[in-house]
Amino acid sequence: MKNKLGISAYTEEEITNKIYNFKFNILDESFTFNCQNLDIKYLQNLHEFLFGDVMPTAGIIRSAYNEEDIKEINLVLSNLKEMLIYRNYYPLEEIKYLITDIINMQLFDDGNNRLISAYLKQLCNCYILNELEKSKTFSLLTKSKLSLKL
Repeated sequence: MKNKLGISAYTEEEITNKIYNFKFNILDESFTFNCQNLDIKYLQNLHEFLFGDVMPTAGIIRSAYNEEDIKEINLVLSNLKEMLIYRNYYPLEEIKYLITDIINMQLFDDGNNRLISAYLKQLCNCYILNELEKSKTFSLLTKSKLSLKL
């Protein structure tokens, strides 16, 4: 990955992590989230927001994916949205496996796991009203995605 900012005092990974952490923390104030549009285009825009300062390919889906793949990904994202809306009717394990499927897609050249963490944060903010439940759900889903990926 080439560093678009030309910064050389840190490694590219350190630069990316610092910028990602900053943007992740300001995500709620800086990135418009329309709860109706949870499709691949949203993931592209979110990836561009998070990594556009340092990754030349931010927001660009890997060429391995064709139009049929995109339709399938949109279906998976739609299913995730439904599961979160009706979360009391779906076992957490089903939601965790769906998230793992999204992670395993590796849509972008880099930053996929961090993208999914930011995406989950936005989903929880959109569909879960209670702050404690948001925190607990985000924590469970984030931890689960890491453990399921291994």
